[in-house]
Amino acid sequence: FVAAEMCRGLGAAHSWHDDERHAPVVHRGVKPSNVLLSRAGEIKIADFGFAAVAEQALRTRGGIPLEATPYLSPEQAAGDQLDVRSDVFSAGAVLYELVTGEPLFRGTTVDQIWRAIIAQPIPAATASNSHLPPEIDDVLYRALARDRRQRYADGACYQRGSCRGN
Repeated sequence: FVAAEMCRGLGAAHSWHDDERHAPVVHRGVKPSNVLLSRAGEIKIADFGFAAVAEQALRTRGGIPLEATPYLSPEQAAGDQLDVRSDVFSAGAVLYELVTGEPLFRGTTVDQIWRAIIAQPIPAATASNSHLPPEIDDVLYRALARDRRQRYADGACYQRGSCRGN
């Protein structure tokens, strides 16, 4: 439920356009502490301010808090142009941690974590938690694909589990 609602919120941001900005909003900083639970039981995505600040910081690989690093996408680690599929990767890393109780990418320095994000094999979540349905691994492998063209197209697709034409 938490992951589905997180992705629904990302999907809303990914499909948002205004008259001046003709591009979807890319959060650029999805991590567990930005997924909030209201007293009414609603899931909210917070800290979209990181979306604006992160672009400059990521160009130099400086100014990124260690706690945010394990949830960033391979394209962020490489300093490439970002799109909404970067948030899908981050949501996948959050979901992995949510269902296994362990962060997917670890290290004691930012560079160690970047290397893990770029090259570490993605383990099956079901290997860490045998109570999970096997389908969770398929969802995670797609969300965490290193090649963004193989990921869900946006948060809404991820939330539904599929996209037409993808």
